[in-house]
Amino acid sequence: MAWYPAHVTTEELLKTLLDHAGDAILVVSDAIYSRINEFYLEKQPGKILIIRSDLTSALLNNIYAREYKSIGLIGFDVDIDTINVIIASQPRLTGLNLSGNTIGEGGARAIAEHLTGLTQLDLAANNIGGGGARAIAEHLTGLTQLGLSDNEIGEGGARAIAEHLTGLTQLDLSDNNIGDGGTRAIAEHLTGLTQLDLSDNNIGDGGTRAIAEHLAGLTQLDLSDNNIGGGGTQAIAEHLTGLTQLDLSDNNIGEGGARAIAEHLAGLTQLDLSDNNIGDGGTQAIAEHLTGLTRLQLRRNTIGEGGARAIAEHLAGLTQLDLSDNNIGDGGTRAIAEHLTGLTQLGLSDNEIGEGGARAIAEHLTGLT
Repeated sequence: MAWYPAHVTTEELLKTLLDHAGDAILVVSDAIYSRINEFYLEKQPGKILIIRSDLTSALLNNIYAREYKSIGLIGFDVDIDTINVIIASQPRLTGLNLSGNTIGEGGARAIAEHLTGLTQLDLAANNIGGGGARAIAEHLTGLTQLGLSDNEIGEGGARAIAEHLTGLTQLDLSDNNIGDGGTRAIAEHLTGLTQLDLSDNNIGDGGTRAIAEHLAGLTQLDLSDNNIGGGGTQAIAEHLTGLTQLDLSDNNIGEGGARAIAEHLAGLTQLDLSDNNIGDGGTQAIAEHLTGLTRLQLRRNTIGEGGARAIAEHLAGLTQLDLSDNNIGDGGTRAIAEHLTGLTQLGLSDNEIGEGGARAIAEHLTGLT
């Protein structure tokens, strides 16, 4: 079976499904099918069913032919009739992705009441609201992975999830305005979480401290586009020392927050601190302490040549680096090019780089894709 995060691209989704071929079906519209990289279709031909026809006829002609553990419907306007077809034909379904289909509260309730064997569910961007979230929480108590980003569930929906879905290990409630209250409920009740995305939720210092104090088992955390500041960052750094992936972009953490992360989170391999004004001082701390990083994003952080040189000298294992919208100049660019020869992805837009910096990249970073 397969789990599909809300942010996953069509190509990544198809690749995931190929890995689980034989018990999964992906139904795509012509518009999305045209964007799928043919490599994935040729890699393992015949292992997965790709349907390009009208959704209703596709379901009627194919979905009743066999039982699947996991279903993804991508690029359609799924209505209650389609959901009823899924319910009737696949009563033992364990994985379902209907993200971006505007099924509303009614569709969420139908799924919750009839597909009680689900362990993995993604209903991102479906306008299910607090009522739909409560229905899911009350009926689908066997869920271990849940994605409800961009659904306007609010604090009430978050509290319902926290109270009923105590078996969750992965949760994405990004862009739902759950606030500090909903965040505290999640943190206090769902202590088995290992992956949590609460980006863009109006979370402040209080909610962040609750996460830090209660969710010690987290390995991946995304709190981007909130307002956690330096205090919340300090709490995360001191308590969540098992983190390997962290995104705190756009949180006004400053140099102090960056230093706290650098000093305590030595196990990080992926870090995004974009839009945080950490400056050269915070950048140097990150570079000197977090030498296991493979992916680093520090866009718009007032970083100059000194910060770029620190990254170049200490983070030889980087494969992906984004320093866009800083001021590293030709000197910083040359340092990166000469030292970080394992880079495959590099973002340096808007950095006052001239011909010399461009030539250094061309001469040294031949592995860029």
